[in-house]
Amino acid sequence: MEKGERKNTEIGTPQGSVASPLLANIYLHYLFDLWVDVWRKKCARGEVIVVRYADDNVLGFQHRADADRFLEDFRERARKFGLELHPDKTRRIEFGRFAEQDRKRRGEGKPETFDFLGFTHISGKDRNGSFALKRQTISKRMRVRLLEIKQQLRRRMHDPVAQTGAWLRSVVQGYFNYHAVPGNIDSMSIFRYRVTRLWRSVLNYGFCIYAAAKGVKTALARVGTQPTATGLNDLLETSTEFESRLGYDAYVERARRYSR
Repeated sequence: MEKGERKNTEIGTPQGSVASPLLANIYLHYLFDLWVDVWRKKCARGEVIVVRYADDNVLGFQHRADADRFLEDFRERARKFGLELHPDKTRRIEFGRFAEQDRKRRGEGKPETFDFLGFTHISGKDRNGSFALKRQTISKRMRVRLLEIKQQLRRRMHDPVAQTGAWLRSVVQGYFNYHAVPGNIDSMSIFRYRVTRLWRSVLNYGFCIYAAAKGVKTALARVGTQPTATGLNDLLETSTEFESRLGYDAYVERARRYSR
């Protein structure tokens, strides 16, 4: 099903379907897992570390020659199955315990970073100056998540505050459960600060709407008119005059129009 139109396909799996990751794992088990285990034993000169999650892979090689040979062999392996590696997501980088000192000796910059499972992995150092793998939340992913929370808060603006607060707490708790890893405290602090600001802005907006509603009702009482339910609700939901700060008289005039 694509854009409301049903299409029968004989190749691949539907994008975003429940079966896609399951079928991909079964397929990659034979295409990648079993093959890389044999390749590591027969072809590698040094140690090889393999981490795969669905169709995302990270491999570590002790020797650069092994990395270059594996990349060439795996491209050929994928080509036999009608697949190809994503050119923008497939990289060979120098990373690890000796990467920084080796690059410094050659007059090159700091080791490159790579993204995997929502984290940017950095070749860094601990307080003692020893090598330490650092992980930080991918900035782009955080911005997307914050935008989703902002949109949800706008939709829930008229829900009870306690209900929205409970929902927001579960969202933040789930985010922290995954992203709160050693060395990621700065990203967590930024996320918490921005979520707090979003929550406060929604509460402040709700208070302003409430204050505007009281002002409208008071104005109508003074001029001796009664607003219709539909008109008043529309007035309070849009609140154009209030947000643009046109003042009390503009509210009274618009309330008169809705009450007719």
